[in-house]
Amino acid sequence: MDQIWLRIWKLQITERLKMFLWKLCRDIIPFGNRLQRIFGNSTRCVICGEAEDSALHLFFKCPLAKAVWFASRWAIRSDTLNFGAPRDMVVWLLSPEFLQGADAEVLGEFLRFGVCLFDALWTAHNRAFHDQISPTWRGVLAKVTSAAAYLHSAWESPTNAGGLQHNPAAIYTGNSVLLVDAAFKDLRAAAGIVVAISEDNLSEAMAVCYEANQPLEAELVVLVNAVKWCTMRGWNRMVIASDCQLLVHGLHARRAPDWRLAGAFWQLVEMLDALPDVKIEWTPRAGVLAAHKLAKWAFSNSVSGLFSAEDLVPLVAM
Repeated sequence: MDQIWLRIWKLQITERLKMFLWKLCRDIIPFGNRLQRIFGNSTRCVICGEAEDSALHLFFKCPLAKAVWFASRWAIRSDTLNFGAPRDMVVWLLSPEFLQGADAEVLGEFLRFGVCLFDALWTAHNRAFHDQISPTWRGVLAKVTSAAAYLHSAWESPTNAGGLQHNPAAIYTGNSVLLVDAAFKDLRAAAGIVVAISEDNLSEAMAVCYEANQPLEAELVVLVNAVKWCTMRGWNRMVIASDCQLLVHGLHARRAPDWRLAGAFWQLVEMLDALPDVKIEWTPRAGVLAAHKLAKWAFSNSVSGLFSAEDLVPLVAM
C-alpha cells in the first residue's frame, strides 16, 4: 500500500483527488452495507437499482459508467473488467495493461480521464442518493472532459507547452487575433468569434448557434468557423486564440483528442494546412473574455450573425 500511496502522492492531480484515490485503495468509501448502517437505505445502486451498491458496480458495471467508458476516446467496455478489490482499480488506472508501451502523454491523459470519471460518478451517486437527481451519461462525460482538461492545463509546464500562451497579452504580436470561445448546454452551442487588434481594440465579430454533443465538439466547431471566416475574408496571417487547451494541444500534436470527433478534427487540420500563416494558440479564459461573453449572449438569445465594433460594446461589457 505504501508504494501505491507514493505513486498517488506524485500524481499531478489535486490533493482532494489524491485523498479520494487513497480512500478507494483502503476501501473506506461508504458503499452499500456501510450506507445502510448509517441511513437505513437499500443496498441497491441508487443510480440504476440493478445491482448491489459497490465500488466495482459504480465505477465499471453500472449502465451510467459503462456508457461513459465506452464513449471515451478509448471505447472501453468496462463491463468486461473485473477487480478483486478497489485497490486493484487504482492500480489499473496507474498502469493500464491495454496501454502497455504507450508514451507518458497518453498514459497521463488516460489517468486524468479515469480519476475524473471516478470522482464524477461518486458525485453523481451522492446526488442521486441525497437529492434524487438522475444523472445522464452525456452530462457526466461533459464534466469529466472538462475536469480532465483543467487538470492538464493546471500542471502543463510553459517549457513543454508549444502553442500555449499563459500571458493573454502575448498573443498580440502585430497581426490581428481571432478570439474564440463556445457556450454549451443540453446539446446546444453557440460560438463567439471576435477580431481583436489589441486587448482593448475589438473591430468586429461573428456569432453562430449550432448543435453539439459535448463541450469539446462545441469548441472544435468554433475553430472550424473561425478558420472558414479567415478563408472567406482572405485573412492569411492571423492568430486564433482559444482557451480549450485539450484541443489546441491536439492540433499541435496532430492527434484527435476524441475519436468521435476525428472527422471534424482532420477537416480542421486540412483547412489549417492550407493557411500556413494562420496559427492556433492557447490562452487563459481572461484572454478570450470578449468571445466568451459574446458566445454566452448568443446562446441565451439564439442569435447568429455579424457584429460591428459598436454592436460589441454593450455585449462584452456585460
